[in-house]
Amino acid sequence: MLNAAIQVCAYGGCFAIYRNKELMAAAKGQVAKHLVSVHGKLGALSTTFLLLSALIAGYKTMFSQRNGLNFIWRDKIHRFLGTASYLTAGLAILNIVNGGWGKANLGGVNGQRAVAAALCAVQAMVLAPLVAN
Repeated sequence: MLNAAIQVCAYGGCFAIYRNKELMAAAKGQVAKHLVSVHGKLGALSTTFLLLSALIAGYKTMFSQRNGLNFIWRDKIHRFLGTASYLTAGLAILNIVNGGWGKANLGGVNGQRAVAAALCAVQAMVLAPLVAN
């Protein structure tokens, strides 16, 4: 259930960003430019990893046994893609935090450093068990 919610939020967010960029460009009489920033490219890469990981999970769950569903399986590619999705999403967030938006909205350089340190700490706590195994 949680995974389904994550998928809906990720793809819904991508659609909202795409649509908003189209509407903003149309209001100015321009053509929207998608995936031109580092942040946009990292976000798209993260979403692609998420989609591929979900497809592998669906395949393994539905087709890895002849009779019925199988919820107990392990797959190195699925794990790699999930980890890569998490890392690239974190990098996309750090890209914004350390840019102009972060400086303007997080209390200057000190705010940027504090938020970036917190994000890196959370990333490290989540990834440490994966690296240990």
